[in-house]
Amino acid sequence: MGLTIVSLLKASVAAIAIFGNSAWSYPGELPDNTTTKFFKRQLPTDHWQRKVSNRCTAAQELAERVGWAEAGILANALHNWKPGGKHQNVMDYYMGAASRKTKPDPNLQERVQNNINRQFKIHSGEPPKHTFVYTYCDEQDAPSDWLDECKQQYGKRSCCRPETLAYSWDSIGWLWNNHMVVLCPSYFESLTLSEQVRRLNARWREDPSVAYNIFNMYLNQGETYLHESFHWRNTVSQPRIIDVDNVYGPEDVAALAREGTDKPTINADSYTIAATAAFMVETYELLDVPKPYNDGPAAAVPPRRNPRVNLGNRSVPSIWFGLLPGSPPRTEQKNFHTVQGAALNLERDYSSKT
Repeated sequence: MGLTIVSLLKASVAAIAIFGNSAWSYPGELPDNTTTKFFKRQLPTDHWQRKVSNRCTAAQELAERVGWAEAGILANALHNWKPGGKHQNVMDYYMGAASRKTKPDPNLQERVQNNINRQFKIHSGEPPKHTFVYTYCDEQDAPSDWLDECKQQYGKRSCCRPETLAYSWDSIGWLWNNHMVVLCPSYFESLTLSEQVRRLNARWREDPSVAYNIFNMYLNQGETYLHESFHWRNTVSQPRIIDVDNVYGPEDVAALAREGTDKPTINADSYTIAATAAFMVETYELLDVPKPYNDGPAAAVPPRRNPRVNLGNRSVPSIWFGLLPGSPPRTEQKNFHTVQGAALNLERDYSSKT
């Protein structure tokens, strides 16, 4: 049976060991009227209802809501890009020529804009109709045919390797669009965006240059959820955004952008890293693009790894598709309950930064 909001709020106390003493109160209870000079924008109003597995614990459900809310914050920053204006330097660095009406194709800029706009809309009170998100906290609850795909690729019925935070796939039908997301154990162990901001703030006071190192805001729950949702065909990406040549992380994304091809327009981490960079520029009022550690002011260097996996560089029809295209059977729906992203129309507060 689904958790009520009251029980979820009680669970947040138990989850404090996981998420830390954040400047944000979750779920959705951001302090009002406390915005500092660094935070002048409001969060989008986010009320898209999603389906979360009944097998998710209270702490895991809280982590899903945190990741979703923080993905909306990053999507908002990326949406502030104005071609040829605000954040164009960010887009040049992480998206490349495709963000301008130049070679290789002047129409690519429109593709990028449309994908960013659709991402923003799912977090801003304009969720698409007849579109559903199903989230699993244990991949063994996922449809058996998808686990067979994992076995075929990795030799066992599991895609949640130690370095994998999440993966997703689509089931697109005539009447509904379904997007399935598996949050792996590493996702629940990763930092939140607000935790990373708080940690960076402590160092930023002593050395403002650390805000120019994008690795100081890399691999958080918001980024992971944003990355996965960029894969959602039709709902966010047209054509479907994949993981091009296994390009993950700021260094590889920047290298892909320098190739000057259309590949960044269909690569999920290109959008995700650009969103993180735009967020850092706005948050710390940076005069230049935050770059990888070997391309800007040095700071702590994280291990290189591929944190997110999307097996579906195609949309894989699950067993649900065979029953009614795009619609899971009722027996499956009973295994989920509805969560809502909370009304995120309160202003952000990182008052610890002042």
